Amino acid sequence: TMAVTVENRAYIGKGKILIRKRGAIATPFRYIGATSKLDLAIATEKKELPNLETVGGGNLITLERVKSLTGSTEGYNFSAENLSLALRAGLSDDAAGAAITGEKHIALAGSLVPFAHLPDLAGEMTAVIDVTAARANTTAYAKGATILASSGIYQATTAGPSGAAPPTFNATVGDTTTDGTVVWTSRGAAAMAEDTDYVKSAVGLSIVSERFVLGLPVSVGYTQSAARYVELLTSSGDEYELFFEGLNELRNGAAAPVRLYVVKFSPTSGLGLKGDDFGKLTLNFDALPDQTIVGLGLSQYGKIGVSG
Repeated sequence: TMAVTVENRAYIGKGKILIRKRGAIATPFRYIGATSKLDLAIATEKKELPNLETVGGGNLITLERVKSLTGSTEGYNFSAENLSLALRAGLSDDAAGAAITGEKHIALAGSLVPFAHLPDLAGEMTAVIDVTAARANTTAYAKGATILASSGIYQATTAGPSGAAPPTFNATVGDTTTDGTVVWTSRGAAAMAEDTDYVKSAVGLSIVSERFVLGLPVSVGYTQSAARYVELLTSSGDEYELFFEGLNELRNGAAAPVRLYVVKFSPTSGLGLKGDDFGKLTLNFDALPDQTIVGLGLSQYGKIGVSG
């Protein structure tokens, strides 16, 4: 008799995952960064016609249909492009060097004031208390209301109506002036000083002065830093082509490529943005048919290469 031998095709997969938008043939595949897995799964539904003609039972006919071909990968590259896949997001960009002026915020002692854009910390930053309203006679003021008087900022720390005539304001920061039944507390000059009123932050400024204890409106100016933003849930999801530059470690790195012609990524069900371990980005997708592919024996979904 002749001995039967079976070649060992054990597999440990390594390699890079690359994608490009479907139809963008002139666009190169983009490497999505470090990944730890690529899984594919086929889901089916089965119809069975039981055999009721004999006592032995069993099925007379079975039909199993493929419902879906799905996949997932786990990656560690939190690029804007990868996040956009998981969050059905569009991307927007800020150019470096743009001058931002007159940006309005409310500043509160001990709080962060995040800017609308990322500031260039090497550039100039300005901040002023943005109060221009003059005091009015016999007017009800709520606690926290602000006025500008004699080039100083005053804030109502006791609510009430103002008097029939302007008082003489006490300009010493923290001191009070009674005006009818409203009590004004001096908050000093409109100009804000770094390290006295605020300290710079990578995303704005942090308020450190107690003259902002009730919150004050401020206006800031700064130089914009280059940044890319992931605009959450602004896309219906593009279709991509996926290429796995697969290698079989057990066959000395022999090529084992996988190509999926149409994949559509699903929104993530969870995104961990803080922790002690490396952040992991799970991307699930549906593999769909490319109906332009026709021919006997040709798949519309993709193919897997087995070298040698």
